[in-house]
Amino acid sequence: MKACDLKTSWIEDSKYPELDVETVAEYIWRSVNGRMPRDQIDRIVSEVAQEFETAPIRAFVPALVQRLSLERVCRDLSSSEGSQALELSRE
Repeated sequence: MKACDLKTSWIEDSKYPELDVETVAEYIWRSVNGRMPRDQIDRIVSEVAQEFETAPIRAFVPALVQRLSLERVCRDLSSSEGSQALELSRE
């Protein structure tokens, strides 16, 4: 599975009106099959959530936090997996 070949958002399939950082982090961690440490995912989700603390319109904040966090995790995974592949090809 590629780093970003993930199913649709849990937000789209649920009725969670409030941002639950723990739930977002758990969803992302499970989606990437534990290929990134959970504490690193927790940190990413918390950082993204902080960017929306003062958002005047809150309706889309959970979906935005989930999506932007997932994009960051995918980017970080792609970068680290690319580095590992490069290291293996040098051996």
